[in-house]
Amino acid sequence: MQHPHQRSVASMLGLSDGFWVGLQADYDAAKTRRTLGAALERILRFTQPVDSERRAGA
Repeated sequence: MQHPHQRSVASMLGLSDGFWVGLQADYDAAKTRRTLGAALERILRFTQPVDSERRAGA
């Protein structure tokens, strides 16, 4: 249990908990890009439009 006068760092800095979660997610994504960089660069982008009739299974 927290002491009544204790506050979280987020609260003291006027930031939400969501800010810290987003910051962690950004860090994790950047770290993954560094780790998998070469493999990610080899992924080919899909550039042709998808035919809506084929997509619907018609």
